[in-house]
Parts: sequence; C-alpha cells; structure tokens
Amino acid sequence: MPSIEEQIKSLNYRRLNSWDAAKRILDRAAAEHREMTAEEKAGCDKAEAEMRKFDQMREDLLSSDAAQAEFETVNEALRSITTSDERRASAASEESMLDFFKRGSPTGHITINLNRARYAHDAVGQGVRGRELRSIVGDGGVSGGSLTIPTTVESAVWSYFVSSNAMRRLPTTVITRDGGEPHVVPRVNTHGAATQVASQSTAFAGTDPVLGDIVLNAYDYGQLISVSNDLMEDSGVNVMELVSREIGGAVGRLTSAAYITGSGSSQPTGVMTAVTGAGTVATGGSLIGPTFDKLIDLVYSVPNQYRMSGNAGWLMHDQTAASIRKLRSGAGGTLDNYIWQPSPTVGLAGGQPDALFGYRVEMDASVASMASNAKIVAFGSWDAYWIRDVKGLRIERSNDLKFDLNQTVFRGLLRTDGNLLDTQGPAINILKQSV
Repeated sequence: MPSIEEQIKSLNYRRLNSWDAAKRILDRAAAEHREMTAEEKAGCDKAEAEMRKFDQMREDLLSSDAAQAEFETVNEALRSITTSDERRASAASEESMLDFFKRGSPTGHITINLNRARYAHDAVGQGVRGRELRSIVGDGGVSGGSLTIPTTVESAVWSYFVSSNAMRRLPTTVITRDGGEPHVVPRVNTHGAATQVASQSTAFAGTDPVLGDIVLNAYDYGQLISVSNDLMEDSGVNVMELVSREIGGAVGRLTSAAYITGSGSSQPTGVMTAVTGAGTVATGGSLIGPTFDKLIDLVYSVPNQYRMSGNAGWLMHDQTAASIRKLRSGAGGTLDNYIWQPSPTVGLAGGQPDALFGYRVEMDASVASMASNAKIVAFGSWDAYWIRDVKGLRIERSNDLKFDLNQTVFRGLLRTDGNLLDTQGPAINILKQSV
C-alpha cells in the first residue's frame, strides 16, 4: 500500500492538474478578449470543485489511522535523542492512555498535550534533528529539560484537531498554563515617537508609549459523545480513533470559529473582531469580490516588521480563495500571470501551503465568504495572535452517566482564550467587503 506521503503527492498532482484545467479555460477567454461561455464557466467551476474535493481528501487522509502510523516517524526521531529513563516513562504514559479508552482509569480522565505533538511534528517535518530538536520539544521548566515522546493518542487528537482549525495551523503564539486564573499579557496601546536633537543644549522630547494589557481567560469548549458498550467490546473497532476523531474535530472547529469571529464577551476575541473601524481595508464601490489592487493594499497596510516576518500569511474562506485563484498580475487582475501559487507539497511533512504574493494561505469556513459588509480576508503576522490553553484538551470518561442504555460517555474539554496582541501596528489587518 502506498505511504501517506505518496498518497498526498498523488492528490496534490491531481489537484495541480485541476488547477491547470481551470487556467486553460480562463487563458483562452482572456486571449480572445471575451467573457467565458456557459460551457467554459461550467468547466471552470468543475475544476474548482475538484480542487476543493482533493483538498478535503488530503485533510481526511491526514486524519486517518494511516496518518497516525506516519507519525511514528516523528516518534522515532525523538526516541533517538531520549534517555532510557525517558523512553520508559513515555512507554508507561502510552500504555496508560490506551488503557483509558479500553477500560477507563482511576482518575476518570486524561489530558492531551496538543503543544507537544504540534512542536514535535513541525520540528521533525522541517528537518530538525539532534540537540536542536531536543531543545525545541524538551521541557525547559522545573524538570530541567526532560523530553517526553508524544503518545499515539496525543498525535491522533492533534491530527484531527489541527486539520479542522486554521488558527492552529497558522503560526499563532500558543501558551499553556496549568491554572485557569486570568493571564495578563502587556501590550503597547499607542507607540511613542522619537525626536532629533539639533545640539547638546536641546532637550530630548518625543512622546511616551501608552502601555496597556490584554487579559486571557479560560473559556470552556467541549464535546460529549456516547459509545455503545457492545461496540467497544468489538475488537475490530478502534475506540481511540473514533473518540479522537469526533472530539478532536468538533472542538477544533468550534474553537477555530471563536479565534476568528469571537466577540470577546465570555469567549475569545476573534481576529476579525479585534481589527475594527479605520483599521480595515475596504474593497471600494459595490464590488463583490476581491481585486488584485485591494489585496496589495491589504499587504502594505501592515507595517514592514510584521509584513516581512516569517510568520506572515493569509486567512480566508474557501469560496474567496476560489475567486482569488482567477486573478492575474496585470491590468488590475485580468491579464498576465496568475498571482496564486499552488503548492505541490501542501500537507506533507515539511511541505509548504499554497501562497499568494509569496505568503502562505490558510482557509477556514469560519471566515465570512464574499458578501456586502463582510470581513473576508485577514493578512499579517500571526504570531501576534495569542492563544492561551489551560493544560490541554482533557478527555473524560463516564461508565455511569448512561448506564441504563449500556453506553459509555466520553467528554472532551478545552479551556482556552485568544486575542490579538498588537492592533495599533496593526500586526494583522482585514479586507472588508463594501456595501
């Protein structure tokens, strides 16, 4: 059977073929200086639908049992730099987690460390090895740099969680705390201004920065699922995979929506909420759909230190991406080369996502699609958006809640919050559809 990497490469090849088919149709109409015929439009729409289908197939593949086997590559890299005591501790943790799904545990719950799986997967995928890998994924706290290999359970939940949450795929800043008390993060509300002095007798002036802070709380997000005991006793059913898929995917989708559009009242402040008023870039007129010029305006509305950071990128809805794929680099988006850069390695370990003007593109259904007065695209340096987790995703098990129905209940719970640290820069800005 082909490996996960080979299957993803095949899907990406078919995806690029669909992209080329759409390009040929658009190029032909542009070369003849005419609108597309109904037949050509249907063909272009079909190619776009195929691209979205291949994207979904790739995400499903990355969240499958086979993908978890591929994660063993990460674990092997970590085992090569762990001590024998650390490997024994990791094996005991793995056995304890797997046993939890089969028979339960005295505590009735396990906590999944999403960050550990994320950092390990990203580092190994980027080719990091040896001491550098250990410094990235090791515990630099009270345990003095110990390293624990992510368990199969952690990697499974992480895979489903991140595939349904664009804000976790983007390089946002994620901090994890053991307690749920409010976490205060200082920030500059208004930047100060320096002055030049003409001579030694001239005093320095300028203005002081106005300091403030954001408070990251801990809001509860969860999922409750019931599993038949008869099903659990069937040795052919992978209960761990079932629970991981349902809880990881559901909590991932719900928290992604909160990080993107949350109001900030009893929930995270979403990035689309944090950027307001004059800080947004409007499309202008009554145009429904982004243009090449307005996308450039959005990029340069973000200061250079954020625009040129290695964490800069785009976030948009799939349907908006489908429209932007048709834009070209000349005549306001109607002639010459396409500005969208499809990646043949998207989804692969160490691979690159699609790019627009050289910046990565992520898509999420929680971003508004193109409509009047909608915030349709976000661009900027995503490390300025802070996500705070309490411990990690907690999975609890009850054998008693639905005892009369012969069912075991699993509950997933993630306590989290999020907010944009720099709105004055702004670190991230928004393209807003005009009325």
